[in-house]
Amino acid sequence: MPITFTAPELQTNEAFKTYETPDDLGKAFLDLNARVAGGDISLLPEELRKDDTFKPFKTLKDLGVSYVETKKMVGSIEKPPEKPDGYKWTAMANLDPDLKADGIVAQLKPLLHAAGAGNKMADTIQQGLLTTLSGLVAKQKADRKALSLTNETALRTEWGNEYDAKFDKIVKTMQLVGGPEFAQAPEAIVSALKGSPNFLKGMGKLVGLLSEDSLKSLGTIADAPITDPTAADAEITKFNAEINAAGTKHPYFNVKDAGHAAAVQKMHDLFALKNKAK
Repeated sequence: MPITFTAPELQTNEAFKTYETPDDLGKAFLDLNARVAGGDISLLPEELRKDDTFKPFKTLKDLGVSYVETKKMVGSIEKPPEKPDGYKWTAMANLDPDLKADGIVAQLKPLLHAAGAGNKMADTIQQGLLTTLSGLVAKQKADRKALSLTNETALRTEWGNEYDAKFDKIVKTMQLVGGPEFAQAPEAIVSALKGSPNFLKGMGKLVGLLSEDSLKSLGTIADAPITDPTAADAEITKFNAEINAAGTKHPYFNVKDAGHAAAVQKMHDLFALKNKAK
């Protein structure tokens, strides 16, 4: 027989109808109190306890601690700026001068922004990337220099005392054949030749077959005067391309350059010849 309560709301409550004596109710209360005090995870609804998310937790305290830690962690995650240009990164120093760092950074910002990286994380990534790439570029240059020196040493051994004379003759020949572009870039020719020993040896054999008169004729052919208006027009186009490529460093613009007067005169003569046909 169910327990009799004086309060109507207790007497009609379904939760109490299963208890037949006050002792049964008291024991149930103590059991529930112990479970609550101990944070028994079974107090959660069954549909939650069945979820894999809650299985690692043995008590409600464990669940609560985990929740607090998770909230702290989520709150501490730095958000990216509103736009990629909003990143404020450390300016890197002592990078290899041949590394196009500005271009790399410009491409890196939108990628890290899309990935949701905060400023601190993104800055760390860009510092590490630029440092690594700079080291790789420096190593490649050092390796090329070492290889060039090894090749030069081997060829000096093979050519003996004739090395310098042969090398100069090869450079001179390429300048004559290549025309103005090659004539103004002896350092680039030297660098390319020393980096390609097989090509240098081949050029050495070829140039060795040429006499001084042959070399002079190469120069004459390369620098042959232009007398035809059509050829003058083509040369103007070519000369303008050279000037635009070099910019203010070209003798045509650089009044301090020893070749300034000759460059200006050349352009004047070409236009005079082109307009002569009109």
